[in-house]
Amino acid sequence: MRKYQLLVLLTFFVPLILLNSGIASGQSLIDPAARQGYYIGTGVRIGNSIGDSEDVGDLGQLSHFGFAFRGGQKPLPWLGLGLLLSSGGDTNDDWESALGGLMLEVQIEPFPFNLAFRGAIGVAGGSISRTRVEDETDDDPSFMFGSNYIVGISYDWFPFYNSKAYRSGGGALTFFAEGRLFPGGDVTLAGGFVGVEFTWWTGLNKRKLRLPVEKAFE
Repeated sequence: MRKYQLLVLLTFFVPLILLNSGIASGQSLIDPAARQGYYIGTGVRIGNSIGDSEDVGDLGQLSHFGFAFRGGQKPLPWLGLGLLLSSGGDTNDDWESALGGLMLEVQIEPFPFNLAFRGAIGVAGGSISRTRVEDETDDDPSFMFGSNYIVGISYDWFPFYNSKAYRSGGGALTFFAEGRLFPGGDVTLAGGFVGVEFTWWTGLNKRKLRLPVEKAFE
Protein backbone atom coordinates (compact mmCIF):
# COMPACT_ATOMS: atom_id res chain seq x y z
CA MET A 1 0.00 0.00 0.00
CA ARG A 2 1.34 3.40 -0.95
CA LYS A 3 1.94 5.94 1.77
CA TYR A 4 -0.72 8.36 0.53
CA GLN A 5 -3.33 5.56 0.56
CA LEU A 6 -2.48 4.80 4.19
CA LEU A 7 -2.80 8.51 4.97
CA VAL A 8 -6.30 8.52 3.49
CA LEU A 9 -7.33 5.58 5.67
CA LEU A 10 -5.93 7.05 8.86
CA THR A 11 -7.18 10.59 8.26
CA PHE A 12 -10.71 9.89 7.09
CA PHE A 13 -11.89 6.32 7.52
CA VAL A 14 -10.89 5.94 11.18
CA PRO A 15 -12.80 9.07 12.28
CA LEU A 16 -15.82 7.88 10.30
CA ILE A 17 -15.72 4.53 12.11
CA LEU A 18 -15.52 6.32 15.43
CA LEU A 19 -18.36 8.56 14.33
CA ASN A 20 -20.59 5.60 13.54
CA SER A 21 -19.78 3.93 16.83
CA GLY A 22 -20.53 7.16 18.70
CA ILE A 23 -23.91 7.54 17.03
CA ALA A 24 -24.71 3.89 17.56
CA SER A 25 -24.06 4.22 21.29
CA GLY A 26 -26.95 6.71 21.53
CA GLN A 27 -27.42 10.43 21.64
CA SER A 28 -27.05 12.34 24.90
CA LEU A 29 -27.60 15.99 25.73
CA ILE A 30 -24.54 18.23 25.58
CA ASP A 31 -23.75 21.65 26.97
CA PRO A 32 -24.26 24.55 24.54
CA ALA A 33 -21.08 25.91 22.95
CA ALA A 34 -20.06 28.16 20.07
CA ARG A 35 -18.55 25.55 17.70
CA GLN A 36 -21.64 23.40 17.20
CA GLY A 37 -23.83 22.38 14.30
CA TYR A 38 -23.10 23.13 10.66
CA TYR A 39 -20.38 25.57 9.63
CA ILE A 40 -19.55 27.66 6.59
CA GLY A 41 -16.49 29.85 6.25
CA THR A 42 -14.36 31.78 3.80
CA GLY A 43 -11.12 33.72 4.02
CA VAL A 44 -7.61 34.39 2.77
CA ARG A 45 -4.14 32.97 3.40
CA ILE A 46 -0.59 34.09 2.71
CA GLY A 47 2.74 32.31 2.96
CA ASN A 48 5.64 30.78 1.07
CA SER A 49 6.22 27.67 -1.00
CA ILE A 50 9.17 25.89 -2.47
CA GLY A 51 8.85 24.21 -5.84
CA ASP A 52 10.62 21.55 -7.86
CA SER A 53 10.18 20.30 -11.41
CA GLU A 54 11.36 16.94 -12.71
CA ASP A 55 12.46 18.55 -15.97
CA VAL A 56 13.93 21.94 -14.98
CA GLY A 57 14.84 21.33 -11.33
CA ASP A 58 14.54 23.80 -8.47
CA LEU A 59 11.86 26.45 -8.94
CA GLY A 60 13.00 28.42 -5.90
CA GLN A 61 10.93 29.98 -3.15
CA LEU A 62 7.56 31.37 -4.17
CA SER A 63 5.19 33.76 -2.39
CA HIS A 64 1.66 32.47 -1.94
CA PHE A 65 -1.71 34.22 -1.78
CA GLY A 66 -4.96 32.30 -1.80
CA PHE A 67 -8.61 31.97 -0.88
CA ALA A 68 -10.49 29.14 0.81
CA PHE A 69 -14.13 28.15 1.27
CA ARG A 70 -15.12 25.58 3.91
CA GLY A 71 -18.41 23.93 4.77
CA GLY A 72 -19.45 20.99 6.91
CA GLN A 73 -20.72 19.99 10.31
CA LYS A 74 -19.70 18.64 13.71
CA PRO A 75 -21.53 15.32 14.17
CA LEU A 76 -19.68 14.79 17.45
CA PRO A 77 -18.43 17.38 19.97
CA TRP A 78 -14.78 16.63 19.07
CA LEU A 79 -15.14 15.89 15.33
CA GLY A 80 -15.89 18.03 12.28
CA LEU A 81 -16.29 16.73 8.72
CA GLY A 82 -16.62 18.84 5.60
CA LEU A 83 -15.41 20.03 2.21
CA LEU A 84 -12.64 22.52 1.44
CA LEU A 85 -12.49 24.45 -1.82
CA SER A 86 -9.25 26.37 -2.30
CA SER A 87 -7.63 28.54 -4.94
CA GLY A 88 -4.50 30.63 -5.10
CA GLY A 89 -1.21 31.39 -6.74
CA ASP A 90 2.53 31.08 -6.10
CA THR A 91 4.97 33.53 -7.67
CA ASN A 92 8.60 34.62 -7.68
CA ASP A 93 10.86 36.46 -10.11
CA ASP A 94 11.04 33.47 -12.47
CA TRP A 95 7.78 31.53 -12.10
CA GLU A 96 4.07 32.06 -11.54
CA SER A 97 1.39 29.45 -10.90
CA ALA A 98 -2.34 29.19 -10.26
CA LEU A 99 -3.83 26.24 -8.40
CA GLY A 100 -7.32 25.23 -7.31
CA GLY A 101 -8.51 22.15 -5.48
CA LEU A 102 -11.39 20.30 -3.85
CA MET A 103 -10.69 18.40 -0.63
CA LEU A 104 -12.30 16.39 2.13
CA GLU A 105 -11.57 17.89 5.54
CA VAL A 106 -11.48 16.56 9.09
CA GLN A 107 -11.36 18.78 12.17
CA ILE A 108 -10.38 17.33 15.54
CA GLU A 109 -11.18 19.41 18.64
CA PRO A 110 -9.47 17.74 21.62
CA PHE A 111 -10.01 20.63 24.04
CA PRO A 112 -13.19 22.64 24.78
CA PHE A 113 -11.77 26.07 23.96
CA ASN A 114 -12.32 26.45 20.20
CA LEU A 115 -8.90 25.10 19.14
CA ALA A 116 -8.96 22.53 16.35
CA PHE A 117 -6.47 20.44 14.41
CA ARG A 118 -7.37 20.23 10.72
CA GLY A 119 -6.39 17.86 7.96
CA ALA A 120 -7.56 17.68 4.35
CA ILE A 121 -6.89 15.51 1.34
CA GLY A 122 -8.12 15.77 -2.24
CA VAL A 123 -7.14 16.76 -5.76
CA ALA A 124 -5.89 20.01 -7.26
CA GLY A 125 -4.92 21.30 -10.65
CA GLY A 126 -3.66 24.43 -12.33
CA SER A 127 -1.03 26.06 -14.49
CA ILE A 128 2.59 27.16 -14.11
CA SER A 129 4.73 29.25 -16.43
CA ARG A 130 7.76 31.52 -16.62
CA THR A 131 7.18 35.14 -15.69
CA ARG A 132 9.23 36.23 -18.72
CA VAL A 133 8.40 34.82 -22.13
CA GLU A 134 11.99 35.14 -23.31
CA ASP A 135 13.13 32.67 -20.62
CA GLU A 136 10.81 29.86 -21.72
CA THR A 137 12.27 26.50 -22.81
CA ASP A 138 10.78 23.36 -24.33
CA ASP A 139 11.23 21.51 -21.03
CA ASP A 140 9.20 23.98 -18.98
CA PRO A 141 6.20 22.55 -17.11
CA SER A 142 2.83 24.09 -17.98
CA PHE A 143 0.05 22.08 -16.30
CA MET A 144 -0.17 20.61 -12.83
CA PHE A 145 -2.59 18.00 -11.51
CA GLY A 146 -2.38 15.62 -8.57
CA SER A 147 -3.14 14.91 -4.94
CA ASN A 148 -3.23 17.77 -2.44
CA TYR A 149 -2.57 17.44 1.29
CA ILE A 150 -3.08 20.02 4.04
CA VAL A 151 -2.54 19.84 7.80
CA GLY A 152 -2.95 22.70 10.23
CA ILE A 153 -4.32 24.20 13.40
CA SER A 154 -7.03 26.82 13.89
CA TYR A 155 -8.61 28.92 16.60
CA ASP A 156 -12.12 30.35 16.45
CA TRP A 157 -12.64 33.68 18.21
CA PHE A 158 -16.30 34.48 18.92
CA PRO A 159 -16.32 38.19 19.82
CA PHE A 160 -20.07 38.29 20.56
CA TYR A 161 -20.60 34.88 22.16
CA ASN A 162 -21.83 34.81 25.75
CA SER A 163 -21.54 31.39 27.40
CA LYS A 164 -23.88 32.48 30.19
CA ALA A 165 -26.69 32.97 27.66
CA TYR A 166 -26.87 29.19 26.99
CA ARG A 167 -26.66 29.71 23.23
CA SER A 168 -25.24 27.40 20.56
CA GLY A 169 -23.36 28.58 17.46
CA GLY A 170 -22.48 32.05 16.21
CA GLY A 171 -20.04 34.00 14.09
CA ALA A 172 -16.28 33.69 14.53
CA LEU A 173 -13.00 34.96 13.19
CA THR A 174 -10.93 31.86 12.52
CA PHE A 175 -7.15 32.26 12.67
CA PHE A 176 -5.15 29.37 11.25
CA ALA A 177 -1.74 28.09 10.25
CA GLU A 178 -1.31 25.21 7.84
CA GLY A 179 1.15 23.31 5.72
CA ARG A 180 0.52 22.06 2.19
CA LEU A 181 2.07 19.37 0.03
CA PHE A 182 1.12 19.16 -3.63
CA PRO A 183 2.92 16.43 -5.59
CA GLY A 184 1.38 17.48 -8.91
CA GLY A 185 2.95 15.13 -11.43
CA ASP A 186 6.04 16.83 -12.88
CA VAL A 187 5.84 19.67 -10.34
CA THR A 188 5.92 19.46 -6.54
CA LEU A 189 4.98 22.37 -4.29
CA ALA A 190 5.34 22.45 -0.51
CA GLY A 191 4.72 25.38 1.78
CA GLY A 192 3.40 26.92 4.96
CA PHE A 193 0.66 29.52 5.29
CA VAL A 194 -1.25 31.62 7.81
CA GLY A 195 -4.64 33.18 7.33
CA VAL A 196 -7.96 34.35 8.68
CA GLU A 197 -11.51 33.35 7.82
CA PHE A 198 -15.00 34.36 8.84
CA THR A 199 -16.89 31.27 9.99
CA TRP A 200 -20.58 30.95 10.82
CA TRP A 201 -21.77 28.09 13.07
CA THR A 202 -25.49 27.31 12.99
CA GLY A 203 -25.57 25.77 16.47
CA LEU A 204 -27.69 22.85 17.66
CA ASN A 205 -31.40 22.54 18.23
CA LYS A 206 -32.49 23.04 21.84
CA ARG A 207 -33.65 19.42 22.10
CA LYS A 208 -30.01 18.33 21.77
CA LEU A 209 -28.69 20.70 24.45
CA ARG A 210 -28.46 20.46 28.21
CA LEU A 211 -30.31 23.61 29.32
CA PRO A 212 -31.99 25.02 32.43
CA VAL A 213 -35.75 24.48 32.31
CA GLU A 214 -36.50 28.18 31.82
CA LYS A 215 -34.10 28.35 28.81
CA ALA A 216 -35.35 25.13 27.23
CA PHE A 217 -38.88 26.48 26.88
CA GLU A 218 -38.13 30.08 25.87
